[in-house]
Amino acid sequence: MSLIGIFNIIFATQISAGSVARIENFEVNRKEVAKIYMSFSKATIIRFPEAIEEIRLGLPNYYEAEISKIYKKELTLHLIENVNIPSNLIIRTTSETVFVFDLVPSEINHQDVVFIDNSFYPRILSSERSSSDRKIILSNPRKLLFNNY
Repeated sequence: MSLIGIFNIIFATQISAGSVARIENFEVNRKEVAKIYMSFSKATIIRFPEAIEEIRLGLPNYYEAEISKIYKKELTLHLIENVNIPSNLIIRTTSETVFVFDLVPSEINHQDVVFIDNSFYPRILSSERSSSDRKIILSNPRKLLFNNY
């Protein structure tokens, strides 16, 4: 195989491997779960628009999360072991905003820094709702319960 052929294989591998930006700005839809790609032995920093108040990790035996002692809007994540088990991360900020992420271990993709510039919670217009979105349950005629609200 020629030197040009080897270069093309290496270059094609690097292009396909770099499908996730290592430094990225997010605008987060809080009705969807965002993905964070992580590699063993590398740290990931997530910077939120406001200070972090609470962290919940799905698998704390495999992932570690720490709020920066200096910058309370910044969270550092890393894999404790070299595992290929995804988990989730739930963050609550001081303004009661909740962010949900899937942590995806990867040997190919890794995100070093993720800046969350903005977050939004899309509202559904009543004309866009299906009849199953809002139901009144009359289990007790004196007590009305609303689903999905």
